[in-house]
Amino acid sequence: MIIRITTPADRSVAYGLSALGGSLADGPLTALGRWMIDHAGQDLAAQEHHSTGIGSRAAGR
Repeated sequence: MIIRITTPADRSVAYGLSALGGSLADGPLTALGRWMIDHAGQDLAAQEHHSTGIGSRAAGR
């Protein structure tokens, strides 16, 4: 999925996505990014809930 291109003359290395890697970035990863944006508020609320200790006490810890 990732292409590594080396140039021995100047010791450079470059990376890029293959066609398969690009299809992953354009499909499932884009959908995951959208889901993360759509649910950011819920995620932050859960983090806040946990950081206050409420989640730990509720779990019996």
